[in-house]
Amino acid sequence: RKLGKVYDKDGAVWLEASEAVDDKEGWVLVRSNGEPGYLGKDIAYHVQSLRDRGFDKKIDIWGSNTHYHLIQMRAAMQALGLLEKFEVVLYQYVRFLHEGVLKRMQKRTNQFLLLEEVIEAVGKDATRYFFLQSSADRQLDFDLELAVQQSNENPVYYVQYAHARIASILRTASERGIDASGAETALLTDKGELDLVRLVLRFPELVDDIREHYGVHQLTTYALELAGAFHGFYRDHRVVDEAAVARSKARLRLVQAVQVALRQTLGLLGVSAPEKM
Repeated sequence: RKLGKVYDKDGAVWLEASEAVDDKEGWVLVRSNGEPGYLGKDIAYHVQSLRDRGFDKKIDIWGSNTHYHLIQMRAAMQALGLLEKFEVVLYQYVRFLHEGVLKRMQKRTNQFLLLEEVIEAVGKDATRYFFLQSSADRQLDFDLELAVQQSNENPVYYVQYAHARIASILRTASERGIDASGAETALLTDKGELDLVRLVLRFPELVDDIREHYGVHQLTTYALELAGAFHGFYRDHRVVDEAAVARSKARLRLVQAVQVALRQTLGLLGVSAPEKM
């Protein structure tokens, strides 16, 4: 009110509309019956988070059909001096692919799946991974059949299997009395080895970029690329070789680094990194 952004009309409390829209009457914050409107509640929640609870920033994940509400909230946060702490990421809606048919979720036609139903059908790991595969501005088509396949076509299975395969290699090496201590990484000169090194070294930079731009989908892309490079390396190279201990040590150090990168990537996604599969 002190800023002249809030006024009374017809017994209700109104917020002055943003110049970005043609809505001359503004927006109701408190109805004439004294009950707060949806916008009023949302503003109060964000003020509580940013001022009372001391949050540095509030990042909301909204559906792509909330553009008008975003205009309202940005106007309110601007008036309150909180706009720099308020960010919204708009996500496209999900379609489910079932038996080869795409089904768009529509609440008004009672055609939708609850998240708990998806988790029950495909598991927590697949649910998290598949939902995070697409960028915010891209339509997400969730393939329910693919999500439960134990095959290389299923990306979460493919990535988790890479982690489990490395764990198996390390167990085999331990049984044969070979470890990575004293590894001479200068011995890693093969293209497949160097490709893995470059991918592992890219991980910190990737995380920094995601922290700044919120492109969480890049984690799934990276995990799939790293897993693919490792599977190719494993196909073409012998890691544990008692006749070439120095090279084995170097390759063990390499696959350990790959395993750490995979584990951390899956951890950021909230997906498990199994030791056996």
